[in-house]
Amino acid sequence: VGGNLPGNVGAYQSTLGIVNAVNGNRERVFGYSPSNVPDPNIKWETTQDLTIGIDADLFKNKLSVSFDKYWRSPKDMLLYLPVQPSLGFPQGYIPTVYTNVGNMKTSGYEGSVNYKDKVGQVNFAVGVTLQHFSSKATDLKGQTLYDEISNDVFQSTRRTKTAAGDL
Repeated sequence: VGGNLPGNVGAYQSTLGIVNAVNGNRERVFGYSPSNVPDPNIKWETTQDLTIGIDADLFKNKLSVSFDKYWRSPKDMLLYLPVQPSLGFPQGYIPTVYTNVGNMKTSGYEGSVNYKDKVGQVNFAVGVTLQHFSSKATDLKGQTLYDEISNDVFQSTRRTKTAAGDL
């Protein structure tokens, strides 16, 4: 069992940060404002991981074969979610809250075959690796997660939507 600690030490409490702005007289003024939106119920993300594998070297270590099968189950996954405008924070100023969003199950396998030898003064090696995995969001606490990545250079946008049961 392993996991991730919330990345921000103060993620469970509100903190203040120094800000500066220009007032109506065009003078720079300094003050304090909330620097994060807290989640008082945030907790560690935990992961249960089980891997079973076999490795073999054959023909005087010229041929090696490896195969692994694994299962991973992250629980209480940590993610930045958009702040609801009803909280009173302007979008873009404090755009996200770091919180636990749900659970996932991942299973997969990886196999490889490698061959190495020497012909005269030339050493060579060749290998192939195959892998496959499948991840499924098993519980997102009733939420549907949306993600958008924009690339201004090519004017393209990738949007994703994840709901419980999605692969």
